[in-house]
Amino acid sequence: MDAQLDMLHGDEIRRTVNIIALQEPYLDPKTSLTRALPSWRVIYPPTHGKDGAGRTRSILFIRKTISTNDWAQVAIPSPDVTAIRLRTATGWILLVNAYIPCDNNAPISLIDRAIENFRERESIILLGDFNRHHPRWDEERNAHLFTNANLDLAEPLLNLVGRHGLEMTLAKDLPTLQSTASKNYTRPDNVPARIQRWDWHKADWEKYNEALELGLADLPRRRVVRDQTVLNARVVDLERVIWAAVEASVPAVVVTPYSKRWWTPDLTKTRRKVRKLAKRSYKLREFQDLKIHSQFRAERNQYTQDIRAAKRAHWESFLAELTGDQVWTAGNYITEEPTDGGTAHVPDLRTISDDGSEQIAASNEDKSRALLNAFFPPPAPELPEFHSAVPASPAVSDLKLLHTGPDGLPACVYKYGADLLVPHLLPVFRASLRLGIYPAAWRKSRTVVLRKPGKPDYSVPKAYRPIALLNVVSKILSACVATRLNILADKYQWFPDHHFGGRAGCNTTDAIHTAVKAIKDAWARGQVASGLFLDVKGAFPHADPRRLARNMQDMGVPGGYINWMLTKLDGRVTSLAFDDYVSPELPILNGIDQGCPLSVFFYLTYNSPLIRVPKPRANELSIGYIDDVTFIAWGKTFEETHEALADIMSRQGGALEWLVSHNSTFELDKTACIDFSQGREPAPGRASQTQPLTRRDLAWGDHRVKTVAQHVFLGVLLDQELRWTSHSFRALARGVAWASQLGRLARANHGISPGLARKLYVSIAIPRFTYAADVWFKPVTLRADTKGSGSIGMAHRLARVQRTAALSILGGLRSTPTTSLDAHARLLPMHLLLNRACERAALRLASVPVSHPLYTAVIKSACGQKAHRTPLHEILALLGINPALISAQQARKPLITTPERIFPAKQEAGDLAASDPARFQIFVDGAHSEDGVGAAAVFFRRSRPLSSAGLTLGCSCCYTILDAELAAISLAIHMARDARIWDNLTIFSDSQQAVNYVGTNRG
Repeated sequence: MDAQLDMLHGDEIRRTVNIIALQEPYLDPKTSLTRALPSWRVIYPPTHGKDGAGRTRSILFIRKTISTNDWAQVAIPSPDVTAIRLRTATGWILLVNAYIPCDNNAPISLIDRAIENFRERESIILLGDFNRHHPRWDEERNAHLFTNANLDLAEPLLNLVGRHGLEMTLAKDLPTLQSTASKNYTRPDNVPARIQRWDWHKADWEKYNEALELGLADLPRRRVVRDQTVLNARVVDLERVIWAAVEASVPAVVVTPYSKRWWTPDLTKTRRKVRKLAKRSYKLREFQDLKIHSQFRAERNQYTQDIRAAKRAHWESFLAELTGDQVWTAGNYITEEPTDGGTAHVPDLRTISDDGSEQIAASNEDKSRALLNAFFPPPAPELPEFHSAVPASPAVSDLKLLHTGPDGLPACVYKYGADLLVPHLLPVFRASLRLGIYPAAWRKSRTVVLRKPGKPDYSVPKAYRPIALLNVVSKILSACVATRLNILADKYQWFPDHHFGGRAGCNTTDAIHTAVKAIKDAWARGQVASGLFLDVKGAFPHADPRRLARNMQDMGVPGGYINWMLTKLDGRVTSLAFDDYVSPELPILNGIDQGCPLSVFFYLTYNSPLIRVPKPRANELSIGYIDDVTFIAWGKTFEETHEALADIMSRQGGALEWLVSHNSTFELDKTACIDFSQGREPAPGRASQTQPLTRRDLAWGDHRVKTVAQHVFLGVLLDQELRWTSHSFRALARGVAWASQLGRLARANHGISPGLARKLYVSIAIPRFTYAADVWFKPVTLRADTKGSGSIGMAHRLARVQRTAALSILGGLRSTPTTSLDAHARLLPMHLLLNRACERAALRLASVPVSHPLYTAVIKSACGQKAHRTPLHEILALLGINPALISAQQARKPLITTPERIFPAKQEAGDLAASDPARFQIFVDGAHSEDGVGAAAVFFRRSRPLSSAGLTLGCSCCYTILDAELAAISLAIHMARDARIWDNLTIFSDSQQAVNYVGTNRG
């Protein structure tokens, strides 16, 4: 591995080589991946990683500067052959890298077939490790190798060369180990384009605001926007001014392929010394007995060792100097899936045409069309009517603007220039909503093509997902509209009760609790249950805006928002970005932008009729989480539950009708059915023995869904008896995989500090393997007189994860007791850790508001149940509380008030407070000292004090200064309420942190 990386790092390779053909490469024994650098793309044979294919012995490295539009892989089904078609100035070249085994000629016939299929046969390069001896190329001193067996093995290779007119480029008697030292100057036919990148971390925001203010002052006087032309011009002018301010205040990033983070000045000196010795050794190569040759070899070997030591020292220094914020970078190194280090690329894509034949998309243009059809399928020519009911229940989504749009401007330029830009943006926003028009610049997007992790085959378009990079200003407007629509949805209860995705106060575990409770309640009544798990294929791209408008109209959404939505989703174009290729602008005729703040609200509206298909009074239940839909039915037998599920799918207004009317399909490989029951029946032919109940596949019409014993539902592995054993082993595997990697960062002699290692374990590993523990883990109760109750075995198994992590954190001996490791690492024993996760979930569920879908279930679960207790029963019993006595935590709604303002300086704050036009003012402050923590507020009317109030929170070890400042603001609000003053009031605080905290929209 080290030799391979040293080769890629070499100066000669960087300067002159663009394609490397490697035989018998290094492959990681765990991942079967080689090692590369981000400046190279790694091409494996098509058989790589497949069962029974054998070890890969041929790969190609292609430099990123060669456009992916200038080469394409040629599929040869052998682990010993890698081939590409390469476009040059004179035409296409077939380049074949082959490893011929010593004992057979199997790859030669495959190479022969590939050359036969290559249309431009005059340009063929065949190279590699042939492992053959023949007088045609071997030195005469190797005559002892010209045995009959070796000559017979070389015969097929000679026939291949003669049949296709290939010529040997290397002279006879030239050892092939020297072929890389030809020193021929080469360069790629294409000239890579340089993309300007900006270092936003080093931006001078004061200078940015100064330049922005000057640019905005030069804009024409603002007029009322009355049509599309004026709106487009206003947006273009704003973008031009912002770019001018960016160029004046943000430095450009300087990127060079020759920079190495681990390089040191000492290595530079050593390299110069080695090169000088190499030149002298080469000049005196005829005199091998001179001391210069041994000196050169010794210095060269020492140089190699110095490079390895520098890399190791750089890594150790990086770990030792990590801070609290930077530790997440190291955490990503051990969390992300393993790669070969090279740059991933989109291989040739296989698609199915309308006539059912398979087509191969080899060029980037064909790939972009194939991906566009997969991401944004054409809309249905007609939308049949759908028989749906009236919508109900709220959904609220958080909005985060983190990405850069297609114009290259990130959210930070709007965040730091908000005071200057808001007066110019608000007229644009108001005009867009009032007139139902949308700026043309905002209709353009860039769709980044990302791999879905863990897919076995990336040669099909569905193995990729589209992420739309939208204009940041358009996302700000969409966020404003989404906030307003979510408030209306909350007020008028538009969405179904069991639509959990994208709703404030709801998460995935709530959906799992609902499913498990329905199943166990059926068991308690002596019934069985069946679940049908569905996933909508390409949910957001398949959504038809016309059907979305009808659903919004049925829900009662104001017509202005509906018309604006149709305008927003009309006339869109996007450029697909993958590898180094950016396609021309392609029209989007269908779908919802995945990445827009409104996308979740739109899709909840779109598939709400599907969630309403089951009838709760008919022993049916539906659970939705964005595009994941689950139908559950219960009855006396599985035949009865299967009939109910089949009716849900095929009835009028059922799921199949929803698919047709909403231009959607279900993902077949993610569709499964589970028959839930712990019952048993007599085993045929075996007296006094039983077996699980017989389960048959679910079928309706021509459709058939396989009934499985277990299925992953929202990240939890459900089994047909809800024993949770399979999921506990799954959690154990995930936890051990992460904890074993922690040892790479935390070692006894070097690495991150024990405190940071513990922080990584607590923040990353524990949430991973304790996810949904309140569902699958029964809290452990230990008693002195008994062995205890609960999932003790699961806790013991998962304790292995914590022991592995604690050994890495502390650097302890393997023989150290687990209890000592937990104590010294300040970690709870595993059963207490899992119990705490259940307690937190119980406390959250016990305080949900009345509008929450699980509110009624939580209240009933507090009464207890003897048989088939649900997880809700177990976690509420652990906490020992009555949910009916706990006040509900209502979702916070932003007040309609004047936005908070931060004064830049103390003098300016005093002047503005003295000239404040409000009739009433309240000045607040918090205090934190050894004597305790307190808060105070003084009420003024026209600069005359009316009253004052204060309170003591407690000792300084229990409360912070932020608690005091927030308490002071709360005290001011109570004083205003008692005085019945609702407006014309200003509250002044000297804590920016408290003001910012109050201004956030937190649930």
